[in-house]
Amino acid sequence: MKSALALAPNHRWMLRTVARFLVHQDEPLAAHQLLAKHPRTRNDPWLIAAELACAHVAGRAPKFWKTALEFVRRDAVSPVHLSELATAAGMMELEAGNRKTARRLVLKGLIDPTENALAQVFWAQESHHLSDGFKLEELVKSANDAYEADYKVAILGGDIISALRSAETWQIDEPFASRPCEEIAYIASLMDDHDMTIRMARQVKHMDGHSDPSLELNAFFARMSSGTLDIKRDQVEINRIRMNLGRAIRNADGNSFHAVANLGLWEYRFGDMSAGRTLYQQAVTIAQKVHYPEAAALAATFAAREAILGRDPTADLALKRAKELASSSKHLASEFYLRKLDEIVGHEERAGEILSPSSTERFVRVKKVDARPFRVEKKNDRLVLWVPRH
Repeated sequence: MKSALALAPNHRWMLRTVARFLVHQDEPLAAHQLLAKHPRTRNDPWLIAAELACAHVAGRAPKFWKTALEFVRRDAVSPVHLSELATAAGMMELEAGNRKTARRLVLKGLIDPTENALAQVFWAQESHHLSDGFKLEELVKSANDAYEADYKVAILGGDIISALRSAETWQIDEPFASRPCEEIAYIASLMDDHDMTIRMARQVKHMDGHSDPSLELNAFFARMSSGTLDIKRDQVEINRIRMNLGRAIRNADGNSFHAVANLGLWEYRFGDMSAGRTLYQQAVTIAQKVHYPEAAALAATFAAREAILGRDPTADLALKRAKELASSSKHLASEFYLRKLDEIVGHEERAGEILSPSSTERFVRVKKVDARPFRVEKKNDRLVLWVPRH
């Protein structure tokens, strides 16, 4: 990377790529300094957008904030060249609590959006409850390289198979990023593809040089869920997982529900059923306290799975509770998995076949999107709005 930058020290794409690489290598300060000190940045909206983003990750004040606002205000360049800049500025205004200004900037950034701009707006909707109305689905369909945003559209619509395809393409597009691997591992968990989940954890560890806590928890989940661990033959590994889960719970922040839920799974498989039931309930409660209804629904869903497979007398209640949480959170991923559990009930002998990647297509129900009275298409360097003749 250093050699490439030396060969093309003023190349916009090279500067942005190096900065992004440094952020993924946990060096956001170096990424920000690269862009803040470069003489080209102040005159290039693409580089200013990257400088704002890196400053946010590094916890630094952006150097070109006033320049960014002036660029957006003047509309001196084509909308596509302002897309990421306007969106980045909008995200900072949103963080500051200026929702009205943020929405105005986001709307400008979506006139001719890039993949990064679309991904940022999806993130803002999920993390900061930025209201909808941007017609993101139509914009994503008209973009050729919106892999992350395309993944978000698919997963929010319950299309597990398309979500996996988009996440894999996103991973190819950003081979040094861990985020696509995390999303692939998440989908693999829903598909009961335990080998893929473990493979993603190993890949990120090899790539970053250290384990990712969330992916490690996913790997423990996959190893226990696979049914390949024998309590006598694999006692050493089973104990190791238990020890690591205990450590994860002690070291976890507000996301400790993940580790607690995994410990509930461990108790169901290798310990005490009653303890497993209690731990899963604790995981649900923690997720609800940190306002993460999707995680609460998913924890309840896997608690129901373990109750059914373990012939827990409270399995019916656990399944009912999971459905209530999935419905209230509108978590289509949980609803997908709950359809598997419904089929297992009364057919426990077929659990191995149902809880396998090969069954995925049978249980996918894609959410139907209401037809819009208009559509947006991308034609060369402009957007075309089609409206009804009447």
